[in-house]
Amino acid sequence: MRYTADLAETAGIHTKAPKLPYLCTGEVDYPHPSHTTEYTINAHFDTKCRMAAPNVSTEGSLSRSRWYGWEQLKTAKGSKANTRSLRVVAPKGCTAGARYRYKGQARFYVSGPQGKGSAHVYNQNDSEITCTRH
Repeated sequence: MRYTADLAETAGIHTKAPKLPYLCTGEVDYPHPSHTTEYTINAHFDTKCRMAAPNVSTEGSLSRSRWYGWEQLKTAKGSKANTRSLRVVAPKGCTAGARYRYKGQARFYVSGPQGKGSAHVYNQNDSEITCTRH
């Protein structure tokens, strides 16, 4: 399952935020063992727009739950111009058989002549996942 949010333009307290014409969303999937790299946990951060946006960027992080709280393991960021999509991945190597709960979170940005917008999205595993080969 993926969590999604619209990248809506921010507005003042008493005004309604207009929708940007690019109609972009930011999505974070559940952190999961990589399907391509052995002993790696991945989190994907995807921006999808209905029309090309002048500037799209994403900053995301992968964390795991420890007894003292969330430990940030990896950060990743990326940007693209004149695009309808952007994927940023935060991969982190893990020890075979290790079991943790993981959380992926990202801030998504879009901007152009019609305005700018952003959204924060996160997704986490409710139960532990095991570090596996594939």
